[in-house]
Amino acid sequence: MPLTTISAANIQEIWDADFFKAYVRQNRFKRYMGTTENSIIQTRSDLTKKAGDGITLSLITELVGAGATGNGLLEGNEEALGNFGHKIEVATIRHAVAVTDNDQQFTGIDIRNAGKEMLKLWCMAKLRADIITALGSISTGVGTSATYAAASAAA
Repeated sequence: MPLTTISAANIQEIWDADFFKAYVRQNRFKRYMGTTENSIIQTRSDLTKKAGDGITLSLITELVGAGATGNGLLEGNEEALGNFGHKIEVATIRHAVAVTDNDQQFTGIDIRNAGKEMLKLWCMAKLRADIITALGSISTGVGTSATYAAASAAA
């Protein structure tokens, strides 16, 4: 007897849009995250609205000159404004849990929700580790960085 095969185009997929928010909200670094330039960890959502492979941030360096005081001439004492771009490339990080219908049927626990919770915990740990690594990195040139342990003495 022939079996009916469901076309892949007819299989519905439901994506949990709340997952990202849940693991960022529960991250201990959340209090330092924000969208303003004064946030220690800046979050951007530009690529959720537009297509692209990365975001280039314009970075402006601090002024270091003494400036002019009193009646001293300002002309001729100007300072060049340093600036450069830093591209942050998008890289998808994925992980999965395999659960068959038999796994779901044979166990007394909700194995699918347990898998979802474990994936969230994995994402939280990954995000925490990535933030700590980034905080321990130093600039090795325009738009490049390395972990402190891997950086050269010159950097």
